[in-house]
Amino acid sequence: MDERDAGEGYLALTPQAVLRVLEAPYVYLIDKDELFEVNDEALEFLSGCDGRTHAREMTGNDEFVRYCLSEGILFEPRDPRCRRCVSWSFK
Repeated sequence: MDERDAGEGYLALTPQAVLRVLEAPYVYLIDKDELFEVNDEALEFLSGCDGRTHAREMTGNDEFVRYCLSEGILFEPRDPRCRRCVSWSFK
């Protein structure tokens, strides 16, 4: 894992990460065929990680962000970029 502090770039879901609400909210990593169950707060946070907002401007738990970076759920592009996303409400 990269030991630098989370928050040096923009936060975006990796192309392999998909948010899904089944019986509970999940992050599905396509390339690893892994499901990560998340709570509603994490789902809302991850849904905002579209690559357009700098990590410093987002509210979130640094430990959670580092975990997501290490698992390949999030990445930090240096320049803003928007991952093609679909907006929907999780509430």
